[in-house]
Amino acid sequence: MSKQVTALLDLGNTRYKWIYRDVKLAEQFDARVYPQEREIESIVSDVLSDLPVNLLLVCSVRDAAFNHGLEIAFQRVGVRVSFASIPAPPPFPIGYENPAMLGIDRFCNLLAVYVSEGAPAVIV
Repeated sequence: MSKQVTALLDLGNTRYKWIYRDVKLAEQFDARVYPQEREIESIVSDVLSDLPVNLLLVCSVRDAAFNHGLEIAFQRVGVRVSFASIPAPPPFPIGYENPAMLGIDRFCNLLAVYVSEGAPAVIV
């Protein structure tokens, strides 16, 4: 039986960051600036270079077309992919005048603090 490895991938505007979580919760973190070409291929190669990833959890501020291409590329090599999304209603109040303007990256940061530390919390 092969080892089950989950990778968490954060696709920002200028960099992508990832960390591995295995069954023992050992962690390994890395980050890269997006290359000029072949962004998706580079991400897949980088994330899969160290461990045999089975599941990829993604927080992305990139557009839907990019995210879809990334999902297909990982699925082609047998990796299940799940993208973070903001549930309706969210599990805590959001102070944005228009909550739809809250980016998924900021929501994930708030959620992590909310789950680990509880409310109230402010992330700057």
